[in-house]
Amino acid sequence: MHALEFLETLEPLVPAKRSLPCEVAEAGSFADRMAQAYFNQIEFCQMAYKESRQEAMDRQAEPIPDHYREKILNGPPSRVSWMGLVHLTDENPALAAQRWEEIRQAAKDELRTGHRAAMAVETWGGHPWERARFLAVRDGLAEQWHPSSGMEWQMIDQIAQAYTQGEKWQVVLSKRLTLECDTNDVHIDENNGKHVWFSPRQREADAIEQATAMVDRFNGIYLRTLRAMRDLRRYSNPIHIENAGQVNIAEKQVNFGQAGPNPDAE
Repeated sequence: MHALEFLETLEPLVPAKRSLPCEVAEAGSFADRMAQAYFNQIEFCQMAYKESRQEAMDRQAEPIPDHYREKILNGPPSRVSWMGLVHLTDENPALAAQRWEEIRQAAKDELRTGHRAAMAVETWGGHPWERARFLAVRDGLAEQWHPSSGMEWQMIDQIAQAYTQGEKWQVVLSKRLTLECDTNDVHIDENNGKHVWFSPRQREADAIEQATAMVDRFNGIYLRTLRAMRDLRRYSNPIHIENAGQVNIAEKQVNFGQAGPNPDAE
């Protein structure tokens, strides 16, 4: 079913049919997601404002404020909601289509430059220095491997992520070992002045073992992805035949000469 026909079947719950801001190939999924956003907004208005379904629908049919339109059109692409595209589509389908393409291009740029991969391993909130350090690792890998396809770039991202996560857990392990050493040092008992030693608690040992296991886990991911990258290049390279008179290919003998291969020869 075409996306527009899909929206028509949802009437009268959905306002007048829309020209979807997307390509035909993705129109079905796009229509489904926009319709779901619209229904969620209707339900929210019913619950939050104690409105009837018709009142909630009338609210959504009202023109959107200028500041909201400005946010949809010129705000960060990652902050544009599906409901925002619904409102923009109602007002100007062509403008909504343009904005959707801008969002898609921004997503491609985020992936291509490594910022998407960086966000997955950053601490909550993140800092510019943390982002720059990840990109430095990624750039170093790219300079060494010269990735030439989307799959190879994804492997570069995975290797950089594994290295970054492993490094973070290495820091955690060092801190936990340091704290354990501090607690295991000989101390002077304040009551009698004698030297005493506090044995490590089991929860401290478990915490250190956890950090050690995490370091080893991410190191394993790092090495497995490196091997996958190596194998991808090893087994996907084309075969070049030079100065060969006869080559057997899949139980056929192919003769090569100045005029090219002769597959009829057996």
